[in-house]
Amino acid sequence: MNDFYKVNPQNEVDYWFNNIENHGEDVYSYGPKYYVAAILKRILPVMKIPKSGKIGMLGTHKCYSFSLLENFFGRENCIGYDLLNITNRSNIIEGSIVEVEKNLIPQLSFCWNDLGNYSRNPYEKMFGQIVFSNKIVKGGFFIGRDGSNRARFPVETLMNELNFESTNMLNFFNEKNIPCSDLDESVLKSHLISIRK
Repeated sequence: MNDFYKVNPQNEVDYWFNNIENHGEDVYSYGPKYYVAAILKRILPVMKIPKSGKIGMLGTHKCYSFSLLENFFGRENCIGYDLLNITNRSNIIEGSIVEVEKNLIPQLSFCWNDLGNYSRNPYEKMFGQIVFSNKIVKGGFFIGRDGSNRARFPVETLMNELNFESTNMLNFFNEKNIPCSDLDESVLKSHLISIRK
C-alpha cells in the first residue's frame, strides 16, 4: 500500500457507521431526505444513460440512495462500494476503496462518488474520482463534488483531461427544467455532473 495512505480502518468504520450524528444535520441519516437520494429521484428519469456499462455508487452506507439505482436499473446492473456492507447485498464490494482489486471495477455507464468527504478522507475521495471516472464508457455519467472541495482537488481539470464535458448540478437542473427550489442551491452548485465524450 502507498505510504501516503495511512488510516486506521476501524476508526473510519466507527466514524462513518457508528457516529452518524457527527456527520451534520444535512445527511438525514442517509435516508430519503439525504441530498443524493433527492437528486437521484429527479435526474434519473431525464438522463440518457448508456446500457453498455454498470451503474456504480461509491459510498453506499445504508443503501437508500443505492436502492433507488437498483429499482431504476435493476439490481443485477448495479454495483456499490463501501467500508461495510451493512445491508448484506451481493452487489456491494466491502472494504477500503483504495484496496479494491481492479478486476472488481467494471466498465460503468453511471457512477456517483459519495465516498466520505474531502476534509476527513481526501485520499479516498480523490482515488475514487480518478480510478472510477476512468471506467466510464462513452456517453456515461460521473457525479461528484467539484473543485470547490475542501482539499482543493481540481476535479474540473481532471474530468476535462479524461475527455468529459462537465457542468454543475444546478445548471443541469435548469437545462433539463427539473424543479429544485426545495433543494439546497449550494449543494447543487458544488456538485459536478460529467459526461464522457
